[in-house]
Amino acid sequence: MIIVDNLSSDDSVSLVREKYPEIKLIVNEKNLGFSTANNIGIASATGSFILLLNPDTIVSQNTLSICHKYLISHPQVGAVCVRMIDGSGKYLPESKRGNPTFWASFTKMTGLYKLFPRSSSFNRYYMGHIGENEEAEIEVMTGAFMFMRSETVSKTGPLDEDFFMYGEDIDYSYRIRQLGYTIQYLPQTSIIHFKGESTRKASYNYIKTFYSAMNIFVNKHYKHKGFVYTLFLNFAVYFRTFIALFQNIFNYVVPILLDTILLSFFIAWLRTAWGNFYFHDPEYIAIGFLKFNLPIYVTVWVMSALLNGKYRTDKNLWTILRSVVLGTILILIIYALFNENFRNSRTIILVGTIGAFLIFTFTALLQNLAFRGIWSLDIKNRINYLIIGNEDSADKIRHLAEANGGNTNYLGRVDVSEKSENSIGTLKDLNSILSAYQANEVIFAQGDISTGQMIELMSSNPAGVHFRIAPDDNLAILSSNSKHKQGDLFTIDLNYNLNDPAFRREKRILDISLSIFLLIISPLLVWFQENKAQFYRNLSAIISGNKTFVTYLPQSAEHNLPVLNPGILYCAKNNLRDIKVSDFNLENMDYARHYTIWKDLQIIKNNLLHLDAYTRTEST
Repeated sequence: MIIVDNLSSDDSVSLVREKYPEIKLIVNEKNLGFSTANNIGIASATGSFILLLNPDTIVSQNTLSICHKYLISHPQVGAVCVRMIDGSGKYLPESKRGNPTFWASFTKMTGLYKLFPRSSSFNRYYMGHIGENEEAEIEVMTGAFMFMRSETVSKTGPLDEDFFMYGEDIDYSYRIRQLGYTIQYLPQTSIIHFKGESTRKASYNYIKTFYSAMNIFVNKHYKHKGFVYTLFLNFAVYFRTFIALFQNIFNYVVPILLDTILLSFFIAWLRTAWGNFYFHDPEYIAIGFLKFNLPIYVTVWVMSALLNGKYRTDKNLWTILRSVVLGTILILIIYALFNENFRNSRTIILVGTIGAFLIFTFTALLQNLAFRGIWSLDIKNRINYLIIGNEDSADKIRHLAEANGGNTNYLGRVDVSEKSENSIGTLKDLNSILSAYQANEVIFAQGDISTGQMIELMSSNPAGVHFRIAPDDNLAILSSNSKHKQGDLFTIDLNYNLNDPAFRREKRILDISLSIFLLIISPLLVWFQENKAQFYRNLSAIISGNKTFVTYLPQSAEHNLPVLNPGILYCAKNNLRDIKVSDFNLENMDYARHYTIWKDLQIIKNNLLHLDAYTRTEST
């Protein structure tokens, strides 16, 4: 086996070297893209068959043998692909696809294919006329699993490296078929593809990369169809890119903008109403309130909502209440520092708190209705989970699951075959167990159950039950990345929150807003700092982006963690004197993987009197 690492952001390289020394590992110094990395692996391969396999997949025990036997007995077939399901057991339609012709692309981009899922015309993109369990010749195989003859690869040539990510599988399938080979879809075996784990599909980078790849394919293969045909295809690609980007911006910016506008109108109305009610003069509170106080109040409340997660998908009533209360506390502190001319009325702040809570709640409900089709806040349900595996595996998985926090309830362990002590049943009783215990999560211990058994159980898809997989190394619990799943609490994978632009943005917003606030109260706070000049230099460096409040513990070796600026405080949860140097990397990995702004706020709160230096050994 050959593994090509494209500058992973976790410790997968050291993990492979330690646990699988027999594997040929090629480590790239930078992310060269899907095509280039696979070409490097292909050049090192010496076998008669080549399999390109995504890292976010789990292959059944019989998958490779079925593909191998099929290619041996069908010399005209150049490549095969297989049935795929996602981490929740749902069939993935991209297991079989057609060429992205103008009509196929049009029906895909407009969503027409959803109206006629079994049509060979309207759903040509996903070849809907071919059943998911029907063996058939197809036009495009997925890049997640491409099983090919070495002879086919040699004749077709390397993957086109103009495709950085996405589109290379469409291009390669097209080129294979141009040589006279066929591509076969084999549903006799299935793999699990944790679709969406490698890229967030709502992100700008995904949109830009995917549709740029489609544009490359159109210009490369469809020019012979004439200028007008190519022009229309390119127009469709660019138009869909624009719509997707606009939707991405709209989904993120509009809720913030709506809160800002509604809250501004409410505070402006409150100024007039309170003046009229209490002072019998609607203009009693000076007009300067609208230019000075109102923007500050609204900005603080909205920024507090942003930092507290009000605009994230997992918001709830507590998130909104916390946002408003913390914002109000900060406003009252700032209010006390105002010049007497601008201390108009604390009543407006207190009534504004109620208004902010009602407005934020209304817009959160409106956002869920518009984007998710539900008129309710996304309050996570209690997760009642079972573990399928032996007792040792269950203990490790339970520790890992509960270490991530959340509203969880461990129901018990299910044996794979014969019932043993301390288990609540076996696989053959699973449906009855799920019903009796009202379980909504099942976690497989990968080392104790075959992939085929997992796929069979996941494909049966019991109503209301979500599935997770704990690999043999017990470092993670893998799951589907669906935004609608309550089981996100169990999505403890090798990805780091600090690689997520949303978390990094929140960290930067916290750095800037908190630094400005500390500067405002610095005439009081600075007297508690040992090095007063360094205290001000630190806050200035944080605002300019050269430092951050919290950073990693120092490490003796280089690790592929998300990059952070130098910091004032370290990320350790405990007193540094109680932590072994050998455990520094574990602390850093935990911080990067499970980062939230609340981790930073907790550390800063514990070290509020020690913001005058970069490296410290005090309690964090």
